This record gives sequence, C-alpha cells and structure tokens, in this order.
Amino acid sequence: MMRKAFQMELNEEDGKNLSQILSNMSTIYSTAQVCLQGQQCMELDPELTNIMANSRNYSQLVEVWEGWRKNVSRKIKPYYLQYLELMNEKAKLNDFSDAGQMWRNEYETEGFQEAMEGLYREIRPIYKLVHAYVRKRLREHYQIDPRGALPVCVLGDIWGRIKMCTQVTMDDLQVAHHELGHVQYFMQYAHLPLTYRDGANGGFHEAIGELVGAMMETPQHLNKVGLLPHPPSGPEMGVNHLMMAALQTVTTLPFHLVHDLWRWRVWRGEVEEDKYNEEFWKLMLEYAGVEPPVPRTDKDLDPPALFHVANNYDMIRYFTRTILQFQILEGLCRAAGHEGPLHTCDLHGSEEAGKVLASGLALGSSKPWPEVLKILTGSSNMSTRPLRQFFAPLEEWLKDKGLRDTGPRDTGPRDSGPRDNGQEGVGWGKDWRRLNDLINYGGVASAVTTTTATTTTITILLLFLLIVST
Repeated sequence: MMRKAFQMELNEEDGKNLSQILSNMSTIYSTAQVCLQGQQCMELDPELTNIMANSRNYSQLVEVWEGWRKNVSRKIKPYYLQYLELMNEKAKLNDFSDAGQMWRNEYETEGFQEAMEGLYREIRPIYKLVHAYVRKRLREHYQIDPRGALPVCVLGDIWGRIKMCTQVTMDDLQVAHHELGHVQYFMQYAHLPLTYRDGANGGFHEAIGELVGAMMETPQHLNKVGLLPHPPSGPEMGVNHLMMAALQTVTTLPFHLVHDLWRWRVWRGEVEEDKYNEEFWKLMLEYAGVEPPVPRTDKDLDPPALFHVANNYDMIRYFTRTILQFQILEGLCRAAGHEGPLHTCDLHGSEEAGKVLASGLALGSSKPWPEVLKILTGSSNMSTRPLRQFFAPLEEWLKDKGLRDTGPRDTGPRDSGPRDNGQEGVGWGKDWRRLNDLINYGGVASAVTTTTATTTTITILLLFLLIVST
C-alpha cells in the first residue's frame, strides 16, 4: 500500500523526456488523418469510424486500416521505443525488475500473470464458439477461410477513446449508464483520504461501470422503464440478448490480455526489438484468432495504434473488469433474491442489492481487493464460473443451432478451405475442430430450450471484437 502511495520518480531530465514523449504520442494519435485515394483526408471520428462500421468494400476497409497504422503507429514507433526504456528505468528505481512487474503489482497478487492466463483458458471455449459464429456470418459478405483467423479490418471499428458526442441510440444510452456507474463509485468512496479514492484494483471501477450499463440494456429492465413495449418472451429474444452481450464482453477478453502480455514480455527483455511487431501478431493469432489484412514490415509497430497503448494505460484492467462484472452481478442478484437464470436478473429497485454494492464501493482502495470482492460476491478469488453460467444458454444455442451450416458459402482466395459436410468448425489453424468433435470433447452443459431460428443481425455481429479491430 505504501508503494502505491509513494513512488520514486525519474531524475529531472528523464522525467521531462518521458512527459514529452507521452505528449508527442498523444498528439500524433489525436490529430491523425487518413487520406483515402480520390477522397479528402478524414479523421478517426466520425468519418473513418463510419467507414469501418458500415462499408462492405474489403479493399476500402484494408486501405483505412493500413492508413491509420501508417499515420499513427509508424510515427509513434520511435517515441514508443524510448518510452519502453524509460518506463523500465522508473520501475527499477522502485525496486521492480521491469515496468510490467510494476504494473502487475497494483493487483497485489502473487503469480498474477499466470492467474490471468488461467482465467482466459477457462473462457476460451465460449470465445471460440462466438468467434466461429462470427466467421460463419462474415463469410456471407467476405471471402474468408472457413478454418482460418479473421482479418481484423472486417470487424467493424478502428477503435477510438475520444470525446463522446452522444446520440439517441442504445449504444450511447449504455455508455451513459456506464459512466454513471463510475460516478456512483466516486460518490461512495468520497469520504476516504485521497490516497484511497480509487477502485479496489484496476478492474473494479470498470467492472462497476460495465455492470450498470449491462443491467440497463436487459429486456426485463427496458420493459420495466417503458423503453420496450412488451415484456420479453420466448427463447429467441434471450439468445439475441446474450449474443449482443457476448459481443461486448467475451470477445474483448483475449484482445485486452494480449496487449499487456506483449508489453510485459517486451519489458522483461524476452523479445528482440526487431521482433516486437511480429511477436504482437503471433499473440493476436494465438489468443484472439485474428490477423492483419496486409503484410507487416520492420517499419511497423502496431500496438500504439490503440489509444490505451499510445497513452500509457494498462489493458489488464479491462480483462479483469469483465471477469469481475459477472461475479459481482451474481453476488448482487443473490442479495436481491433473484431466482432463475443469471442472464434474466434485473436489479432495478432492489434495496438489498444496493446495500451490498454500497458496502463494497465505500471501501475504495483502502482494503486489499480480495476483501472487497468477498463483500460483494462471497468469494475472495476471481472466477469465470458466473460468466460461463450467464452465457450457458448462448453456448448451447451455438452448438445446437447457430453453427449448423445453412448453405454454401462464396469461395475465392480467402475462402479456399474444404467444405465440411454441412457443418461449421470451431477454432483456427491447427486448433480448428469440427463442431461435433468439440461437443463430444466437453463443455458447459445448460438446460435451455433451443429455438428453431434466430435473427441476430450482421449489424450486431460487427460489434464482435470491437476493440480487436485495431
């Protein structure tokens, strides 16, 4: 706790240098434009974001994706290499072996990296199912290898963290509630000394924001507040709601993990400088099943194309956020006396759940995070069980219906794999398996009535790996 409050800083010259480097990287990111062939130059928001979200022109998507990296991460690269060195120097001044260990120390957990990788392995089965379903649906629009990774340019976004101009949409309503979750956390620990006015660990603040936003958009809640005219009914609505939720949560987990695994390995000196970018894409392929749409060169360093990397934010907070979000949800639903599947829980109006939530948030970072987690959930360990339980009906639907082939797909250079006797496969590359093999191999069992059809639209699918599209 004392380490958190009092850190040794770099000497004056190096400190000024690091501050200037961070400022330079932030400026490059925030002012970048991409000049498309035959069109005017465009900024990230709204022009480039709209193209990535709405265009079905593969060549145009590649042009935007590559142009952003040429004008952002390539320009940031020389500064980022200096940043990596200076962060390691700062870490060593504070008796850490490297900057990665300094960041992981915020979680006060022995073997933290191994624990996070273990959590990822537990959610990998459902991630692969959703990945396979998205690949199946995207093959209706693009020539994609049925056994391969997904080209990141077709996933719907370039990724921004930028000033938000809200519109009357469900997405912006969810984001507004997410931010209100942060505000509620601020208010609950406002009485504490300044040092402890923070989340119990890096993921807690984001978990509360996501929990509030997710609770707002359940069909049950929307009906209660008058935004959905009819009460939710039928398994089809439940499956569509779960698919939307999975595309906003489950699919982000490997992306968040990879960005910090990469930085931790670089800071430990496990990767040669000329292999930095190659290592990043190896990890993205292994964990997320995505690949760049064009060859990368030694001029490229793609991680800083993401706002968080260019601006010195860790990403593991978002990985832990998603795990914690469903654990806390389960604990609050239990306090509210909810009965039935976890994904049907609505906390609106529950004083009991509110008391439990307030008692945990009011501690800020004054107690070790496992103690706060136990107050909120009854357990002091992070667990993927509530997440898997929440999405169990979706997992069953994907196996029973969603991944059953419904017809031929276009063939071409990116779609040259063999047909699979009317059945889609799961995974990518050497990890690809037929669907029946996966089911026989094991997975989460859930009692769920399967539907005859579902109409999850391609618009929803383009939320898949929203962040991975960097």
